[in-house]
Amino acid sequence: MGLSQLEIGFLVGGSDATVSRHECHEDLPDVETAFAYETIFRVPARELFARDAQAIEEQVRSRAIQLYGRLARKRQSRQTEQKLKVLRLLAQ
Repeated sequence: MGLSQLEIGFLVGGSDATVSRHECHEDLPDVETAFAYETIFRVPARELFARDAQAIEEQVRSRAIQLYGRLARKRQSRQTEQKLKVLRLLAQ
């Protein structure tokens, strides 16, 4: 691309240090910065931060399994059944 970290930092409203932390996976960008990266690089944030996206996906899946277990022990209502259905999909 040819832009320096300082220049990219300016474009995203941050600094070269911010860009470096994101590039080295030391920190995740906020939503606004992630969208700015998408605009600059013309690549979805999910691809730019694939390793982080995968880790977050695994965390959500794990929490969905935990929440499913909690809700499954409760008295079943129509609303609970709907929640369990969503959680089963998330847990896959």
